[in-house]
This record gives sequence, C-alpha cells and structure tokens, in this order.
Amino acid sequence: MTASRGKLVVYGVLFLALLAGFARFLLLTGERAFSYELAGLVALSLLMLLGCVGYGRAWGERVFLFFFVLSMGNVVAIWYFFGSLYMTLLLLAALGFLLSVVSIPKSAEQPVFSGQSPKDAGKADGKGETTKTPPPEKETKIEVKHTPGKYVASTRGTVYHAPKCEWARKISRNGRVWFSRKEEAVEKGFKAHGCVE
Repeated sequence: MTASRGKLVVYGVLFLALLAGFARFLLLTGERAFSYELAGLVALSLLMLLGCVGYGRAWGERVFLFFFVLSMGNVVAIWYFFGSLYMTLLLLAALGFLLSVVSIPKSAEQPVFSGQSPKDAGKADGKGETTKTPPPEKETKIEVKHTPGKYVASTRGTVYHAPKCEWARKISRNGRVWFSRKEEAVEKGFKAHGCVE
C-alpha cells in the first residue's frame, strides 16, 4: 500500500510541475490563446482530481493515462501554434504516461468463457469471435471456494497471488478461488505472480 501512495505522490508532483509550466506559458500568451489555455488547464485539473478520486481502481489509472496524453497534446499544440517547444513539460508528461500505462491491469479485463481455460481467455479468431477450445481430457472446472488458503486467484484471470498482494485484494469476493499449494494452482492453469515466494 505504501508503494501505491508513493505512486500517487509521483502523479501529484508531475501534475504540479506540468501545471506550473502551463501557467508560465499562459502568462506569456495573448488574449485568444489565454482563454484556450485556461480552459485546457481547468480540464486537466478536473481530470487529475477525478484520477485521484478513482485511484486504486482500474478506471482511475485510465483517467491518469488520459490526463498525461492530453498534457502531451497540449505541449505539442503549443509547439505547433507558437513555435515554442517545452521539452521538459513533454518529458514530464511522457514519464507520467509511461507510469500510468504500466499500472493498468491486463488480466482482469479478459473474460473466461465456458469451455475455455484461463490461458485461452481473450483469444479470438480472425472474425472477432472467441474461439472455443476443445474440452480437456481431465476435468479442470474451477470451483469458487470461499475458504481461505495460502494462494488466491481470480476465476477470470490467469495468475495466482499471495493473499497479502495488492492485486489479490482487487479480486471480488465472488470471483476468488483459493489454493492451499502452488502445485494446485498450476494444475488449474494459473501461473505465479511476482508476490509469490
């Protein structure tokens, strides 16, 4: 949880640095550009506030991603219209963009359809339809257990975690499957997350 707070602090520092840079540019512009840039700063500030409210959830990270994309777009627009490239602002926005891209969970977004193993989730044929895998010889139906064990996974994911892991806490109660041994999780088609020792 400390790492998450630290990351939020990094987002805040990047936001303040970008805000200061855009405000400096704002003071140097004419009337017409002033109103556009001021509207942009208000929109960016609202996005940052919304991202802070949703922080810790996947949509909050997406808001931060959108904020940094718009910040990079603003720097490029300033360069295009005024001929002034603020390289420091562009690098700060790119750093925030990369930080937010790395944070968006990918396995939580892919549903597992009936007759499909967690490893095959999200695979589709050329027509945009999900391919059906033949049923395995050995029954590998995943039952949702409500008794805690040493490891936990999502019925829609492909990775198992230690219960204290930040990602494990994001799994809904109804979507949890518990394992008492690592081997049991591997047999069901799951792989270990970095939190598993």
